[in-house]
Amino acid sequence: MITTEKFHSPARVIRQHLKESSLVTDETDLGEWPSYVGSMPDTEDTPDDAICIYDTAGMKDGRSMRSGQVWIHEGWMIHVRSSDYDVGRDKAKELFEHLSREVSDVLVTIEAAVYQIVSVSMTSGIFSLGESETRNRRSFSLNGIVSINNYLEA
Repeated sequence: MITTEKFHSPARVIRQHLKESSLVTDETDLGEWPSYVGSMPDTEDTPDDAICIYDTAGMKDGRSMRSGQVWIHEGWMIHVRSSDYDVGRDKAKELFEHLSREVSDVLVTIEAAVYQIVSVSMTSGIFSLGESETRNRRSFSLNGIVSINNYLEA
């Protein structure tokens, strides 16, 4: 059954897809490339190499003349942080290339909710955010939009 209610944010859906694709790990694992949603801790216990996915402004893509349904492509941003410039840029490039490929009918499950990632479009290339003043970490960003269908688990 398709629902109109969003259970999880687009940033959480994108992160779950990246976890299922083995490109990032969960923040509790503290394995290679732990990932966060909405904010990335900046503590001594947090690895230098980490990513965070944020929800950003989406794009209205049209409206059905019959039903009045509005189609929105939800916005997201990935922030890649690393102690090494080349390692951080390479990770950002890996994520960019993965998300740039045609994505259709990719199913992602979070808790009891199932989401279909219909399409992903990059809205920027990779760009440097510079170096942090406190821990000598380099940061990179990439942005995109996503179209997601929501389903209820049977």
